[in-house]
Amino acid sequence: MVLRGLLAGNPIEVVISRALVGLFGGLALGALLGWVGMIVVSDNPPPAPDGFNEAGPGVERPTA
Repeated sequence: MVLRGLLAGNPIEVVISRALVGLFGGLALGALLGWVGMIVVSDNPPPAPDGFNEAGPGVERPTA
């Protein structure tokens, strides 16, 4: 994209500034989506297989 911007006759300052804005915009968007995905995964753990509980196989869960 940088090369195409230069070949189109745009000034180098405009091409580089737009490239940097796109780079950091993509970085911020990716970080935000990764953070949201991490929260979704941590809030929804997979179900334990039959016969197992979170403490492990054969371990009884304490009752209150």
